[in-house]
This record gives sequence, C-alpha cells and structure tokens, in this order.
Amino acid sequence: VMLTFLGDEEHGFNVVHHAEPLSGVVAASDILTAAHLDGSTLRWIDLDLDVELHENGRPELVDEDEFEEHQLRYRYPPEVIEGARRSAALAFDLATGGQFPFDRDRQFEDAHRLAREAP
Repeated sequence: VMLTFLGDEEHGFNVVHHAEPLSGVVAASDILTAAHLDGSTLRWIDLDLDVELHENGRPELVDEDEFEEHQLRYRYPPEVIEGARRSAALAFDLATGGQFPFDRDRQFEDAHRLAREAP
C-alpha cells in the first residue's frame, strides 16, 4: 500500500506499507518535494532522506548522509532543505505514534475494501 500527498508541502513524504517485512522494515517513507499529478503521471523528487518503520514499532531516520551529500551536489535551496527536515520530523512523529498514514492495519483494510469495490 502506497500513500502520497498531492501538492502538499507540509506532508512532503510518501509511505509504503510492505505486505511482508523487508529486512525487518514494515513501512518506508521517502522524503520528497511536493508530489503533483501531471496528466496520468505522478511526479516528485526523492530527496534521499527516509523514515523506516521496523517490525518492533520503532521508526528510524536513515540516509542522512545521502541527503547531506546531495544538498551540495544539487545545490538544494534553503527552503528545500528546511522543508525536507520538517517533513522528516513529521513522518517520524506520525510513525512513532502509529498515526495516519502509518496506521498500517487500517491502510491494508482500506486497500482491500477499495480492491473489492473496484469495477
């Protein structure tokens, strides 16, 4: 199950809930620029900073080294860096509390319900 927030600068992240844990990770969140739907294509820039939610319920901020390296390489403006840090902090806090969109059981229930209702 993947959730992405379109055009939402505050929620500059997506969340992917894995059906089966991958190396102990049950959900992964990429920190992004705001996602936009361009016709039938969903576009965003992955800023390489990630929040992972482990099987034991513990979130972890990962890939800070890549984020730091790419700030220099790609010359991220200060507002992109600040927005990424805010989004990462929000994703981490929501994952810590199991709140939407990190409410894994509900997301799978909703996905199954939508699949049953699809034409």
